[in-house]
Amino acid sequence: PVSQRVYQTLGVMNIGFIGQDGEPEDYRRSLDLEKASAVWNINLTGSDIQGRFFANAPGNVIAMKFKACGGKKLSFRVSMSRSVFFDSVWSENGNTIAFDGVTNADGIGFCAMASGEAHGGTIETIGEYLLIDGADEAEIYFTAATSFRFQDYREECRKILESAVKKAMTSYMKNI
Repeated sequence: PVSQRVYQTLGVMNIGFIGQDGEPEDYRRSLDLEKASAVWNINLTGSDIQGRFFANAPGNVIAMKFKACGGKKLSFRVSMSRSVFFDSVWSENGNTIAFDGVTNADGIGFCAMASGEAHGGTIETIGEYLLIDGADEAEIYFTAATSFRFQDYREECRKILESAVKKAMTSYMKNI
């Protein structure tokens, strides 16, 4: 049933580029299943943007890198949502957004977090949004944890993201 809290996806991450009017052009994407990576390139209003994505199962993190080419700057916002059945949404440390919940009264607790870094620009949180402005490059790291494996699943998300930022994108994507 629609109202049943179990058997649901965790949620959705939305990434919206700011100040990029017009229709996207020259959209290209590739997927490498052996390296658990994807790359896309797009031209938005004369600005070439590259996105690189890597899933690291042992590290429990999805790393994303965005790069503006041709002297343009990146400005975008990131939000995470879940249509129903979550308890709270928050931001912390000026670079992290999160939401959490419990599947039902005695169910599994869950937490999803995304943290970012901007190079040559700024990063801030406003409400449940992570905002990158005027950056040459930016990284977003995403993780999730549940009470099935971790007593303090929120703190586990923080630890995973802290470790991911220390390793940085270059170490995650060195084989791509």
